[in-house]
Amino acid sequence: MPNSPGVNKNVPDGQFMVIRNFTQIGGNQRGAVNVIPLGQTGMTTVLTAAILDPTSPPEVINEVVIAGPATVIFTCGSDATGNCFITFRKISQ
Repeated sequence: MPNSPGVNKNVPDGQFMVIRNFTQIGGNQRGAVNVIPLGQTGMTTVLTAAILDPTSPPEVINEVVIAGPATVIFTCGSDATGNCFITFRKISQ
């Protein structure tokens, strides 16, 4: 995912999304995974990107599960020096 204002993915009712990896290359401002449950206007940050930097020790890469119905918004950190990478899978319940 290039550094962009955000990429949206819908998780329908009866499905869930498992995010196994969310990393970005460089920068200090972390990318974020935000969720908006269906019928709500507020957004909640559920995960921030691990920053890949060869001059620092590796960071822990967390995993999160999001149940539908919801809209998931992925954003890359505004000062990332490279792309963001995410690994996810949508599964029926």
